Amino acid sequence: MSHEIPSAVFDTASGIIRTGMNKAAETLSFFMKVPVGLASDLIPLGTEFDARQLQVREGNNTVMLTTEIIGDIPGICFLLFTEEETSELAVATFPASMLKDPAAASEMTHALLLEVDNIISASVVTQFANMLKCRMHGGVPKHQEIANSELPHTVGLLIRERACVINFNTSFVIDGKNFRPQFIWAMDAAFLDFIRKYTENVA
Repeated sequence: MSHEIPSAVFDTASGIIRTGMNKAAETLSFFMKVPVGLASDLIPLGTEFDARQLQVREGNNTVMLTTEIIGDIPGICFLLFTEEETSELAVATFPASMLKDPAAASEMTHALLLEVDNIISASVVTQFANMLKCRMHGGVPKHQEIANSELPHTVGLLIRERACVINFNTSFVIDGKNFRPQFIWAMDAAFLDFIRKYTENVA
């Protein structure tokens, strides 16, 4: 049975994540050479993953970026885009002349998504490492397309037995267009221990 994440733990984790996301927006703006607004709505999923809580959106497939979290607080995180969002993100980022060749456009979009995931996950991981005074870093992100019908099962297998799952919808605003990918963090029990100690020290 899933147990709720203690509110004090979730509030602390939420604050650290939001700070990391703000740092990510600054880095994304520099990398993409366009202003990037970034916000997030965090939802605690509890201490076990329930596939029914996974948001499956429009389209046939979901583009999934996966990053393993390594160090004192092991875990895994996912950044999920719809196929339409990936195309719109490329249009908002690259000149139209660069997107005329479908093969080249696909390759550039693939690289863009990996870098976006790397920037966001690294920003949040760095914030956790600094605030919690622990060693942790993100591995090389992986890119794959998953049929929406298979998404809950695939994600469930990858994050089963993790002690803490936090889901948040990221909101990018780029060139006046809004993108809302889903971010899921699944962390081992050490995450809860570090957050509790941090919460007690700042109380």
